[in-house]
This record gives sequence, structure tokens and C-alpha cells, in this order.
Amino acid sequence: MNPTNDNLGKDKLSKVKASTPFLAIDLDNIDTKYNELTKALNNFSVYYAVKCNPEKPILQRLKTLGSKYEIASSGELDRLIEIGIEPKDVIFSNPVKSREQIEYTFNKGVYRFVFDSPEELKKLSEVAPGSSVYLRLSVSNHGSLISLSNKFGANKSHAVDLLSLAKDLGLKPYGLSFHVGSQSENIHLWDEAFDDSVDVIEELNDIGIKLQMLNIGGGFPIKYNEKVPKIKDIAKKIHKNVKKLPYELELFCEPGRYLVGEAGVIAGKIIGKATRQNRPWIYLDVGRFQSFIEMFESDSLSYPIFTSLDNVSKNEPKSMYTITGPSCDSYDTIERDVSLPTRLKEGDFLYFASAGAYTHVYGSAFNDFPVPEVVYLKG
Repeated sequence: MNPTNDNLGKDKLSKVKASTPFLAIDLDNIDTKYNELTKALNNFSVYYAVKCNPEKPILQRLKTLGSKYEIASSGELDRLIEIGIEPKDVIFSNPVKSREQIEYTFNKGVYRFVFDSPEELKKLSEVAPGSSVYLRLSVSNHGSLISLSNKFGANKSHAVDLLSLAKDLGLKPYGLSFHVGSQSENIHLWDEAFDDSVDVIEELNDIGIKLQMLNIGGGFPIKYNEKVPKIKDIAKKIHKNVKKLPYELELFCEPGRYLVGEAGVIAGKIIGKATRQNRPWIYLDVGRFQSFIEMFESDSLSYPIFTSLDNVSKNEPKSMYTITGPSCDSYDTIERDVSLPTRLKEGDFLYFASAGAYTHVYGSAFNDFPVPEVVYLKG
């Protein structure tokens, strides 16, 4: 489904019986994206990033497709166990974890954990003895919509010492991981990240530590309002870099947004219109706090928006709207200067496409306005 230009998408949405706001998911779209990714990165094992959308039907659909899973908490592991996922097929990629969460997941059967500091290694050695550990490297995120390089990742210069320490503590030096940033639109970041990884792998090999795995994270971009690189072009860049590795390794990736982002559409109902400083405003029953908190992380994030109106022509009058949410907070504004039909009125719907990832999962019922209900499109 491509709801920005496909009437079938609007037809499906018009049949949803739920009250707004709702998040509609097209599970067939997830099939399409998974198959595109695995065809492009055919030598990589896919570990879905549960955090971006952990709804049970999505996890189940990915299970049927053959995906494995990446978690950032013990609660996410519980969701997976509930649908029959074996913990041995799960990796724990949150670089800093509580002792309790490490111990809980280890005792359940998770045995692969990321780290990026000596302090984390010490915890792992004490509550997950003998586990396999992989080091998160800090790499450039320049050109990605949301940078992940400030909070996580060890400098390349510390990598050999950290993985040597892991061995000394009785842990298994398993691999390396990196992340080029969320919604990465700069394919050259892969060159830098691989070059750093190759340097570390070769240095470790020289001192007798042979790694087993390289995890390239996620960051594969989806369609919002700007043109992004195609997955086949990103994959071509990645495959070229894989050839630089000094020996064969297991190759992992951790897609989240790429698999489920385009499968989701958020529907909000217009609850009011007003004119402020001679500019038209639309007020919806859903706002930043319920679904669009990720927009606080990046001023560049802009969702494709379409309406429930029929027979919208290119020549009909348009207005430049500010779209805002229902709460009594001035920060609850979704987007400014959005061109939409002037004839929009109270009771009409706005639809936000490419909203399947990092939307309702961030949601807060601030002012007691509800987080969108999740529904699934049929047919």
C-alpha cells in the first residue's frame, strides 16, 4: 500500500471501524519490505529491532517470514517468548543494561550481548558468565535523520583493549556492531563504518582474537517526503565493503523502521479550525505527544499527509495550514506550512503515511488524550 497516491489505500482506511486516532498497519507491506531487504542483503541474517513497533501481529508476521529479533529490554524478550520465539535467536543490543535485565534474559536463554564500556563488561561477567559479547563501535552518523553516535559506542582506539578485557573476564569476544544512524540518507557512511571495523578485526586477529560476527545495525531509510537512496544501492555499497573483511564472518543487520515504517498510517480527525496571525490552523484529535514525539528529535522529519476528501483536484483552492494536536501545550504542533484543500472542515480526516515505526510506541496520554489504537488493514 502506498497511501499517498493509491486510492486503494484510502479505500481500505475508510472501512476501518475504529474511532480516531488510530494507527492502521498493512501486514502485507511488511512482507514486501522484508523480501526486498533479504533479496538485497542476501548474505545477512535479519534481526528485527523490536523497539520500533512491538505489536504482536507484527512480531508474528515477521516470525513467519523467518526473521530473528533484536531487543533492548527484558520486556521485549517476554513479548517474543509469548509468541514462541526461542531466546537463542535473540540478541540484546542495548549497550547499557541493568544487572537485573542482563541476568533475567541470560537465564531465559539469551547469550549474546552488546557492550561499549569496561563497566558493562564487568556486569556481564558477573551475571551472565561465559556469554558472547560484541562491541558497539562509535561511527559517523553525519547525514542521518537521527544521530545515535553521542549516547552509544566505543572509540575505535579502545576496541582491542575492550575485547581483550572481555576475554580476560571469561566472556567470549563474539563480534563488532555499529549503527550509521536512524533513517540514514548518506550511503558513504557505510564506507567509514566498515573501514573502522576492518581495522579493529585485523588488529584483534594479530593478537589471536578471531571474531565470529559483524552486525551492521539498521538505519535503512524509508519514504517520507524527501527522496532517499534505494535499498539496492545501499546493498551494493555494503556488499562492496564486505569484501574488505580479512576473513569470513557471520553478518547481521537490525532493521526496524525499514520493515514496518511504510506499513503504517495514522488517522486523525479534525476537531476544529482557527485563524492565528492571519494563518489557518487545523486542530486534530492526535498530536505530537500521542504519536509524533520522534519529530522532537529531528526538524527534518516530515510525514506525507493526505486527506479523507474525495475528488481532490490539482487546481482546487489550497491553504498553507499549521497542523496541531488536541492538548493544552504549545509544543503540541505537528507541522507548519502544509498545503491542503481549503475546504477541509471539522469531522474530516487527515492521514499520516509512513507512520508504522516510532510513533504510537513513543505515545503519551498527556491531558488524557489517547494514544492511537492499532488496527490491521485487510484485503
